[in-house]
Amino acid sequence: MTDVVVIAPAKPLTDRKVFLGLWREFMEERHASGSPILPSNKNMAEFLKLYDSYMVGSIRGGCFIASVDNQPVGIALGGENFPGGLALETTHGNIGILWGVYVRPSMRRKEVAFKLMAAGLELGLELGFEGLVTQAAPDNAGSQGLKDGWLQAFTSGSVEYYFDLRENRYAARVRFK
Repeated sequence: MTDVVVIAPAKPLTDRKVFLGLWREFMEERHASGSPILPSNKNMAEFLKLYDSYMVGSIRGGCFIASVDNQPVGIALGGENFPGGLALETTHGNIGILWGVYVRPSMRRKEVAFKLMAAGLELGLELGFEGLVTQAAPDNAGSQGLKDGWLQAFTSGSVEYYFDLRENRYAARVRFK
């Protein structure tokens, strides 16, 4: 039997707890893999502020929840150029960011992240972005392999990969079709 993955926009109040639980799992996993960002209560509160900003519309963007059998298995956030609401002018046009894609280990390699990213790309188009910046940690082999597939499926082929030394991760700037 194949798991049916449902991707839905987060509901502002009712999905706060879901977001926070999945985000804590993500932060704990990344910290165990060497990320210097602590999965502390203070940091969780900061990410919850960002979630709330997306949900009430003070930052153009949104959050998506992936679920299987009504159980949350993944999340993705995206919107204006940078978390915090900066919408900078760039040579690439009006650029958004898709970040915070996390899928529980038991559901990886089942196209959950691909579906979350596709939902984020659709949101980017709805919000009028001309392109998208996304990142994947260099030690995340699944994400590194995934990016080529979704970039080919959803973009015009105008892709610029770069390694962000401050964040210790690869990133890609892309243009929508």
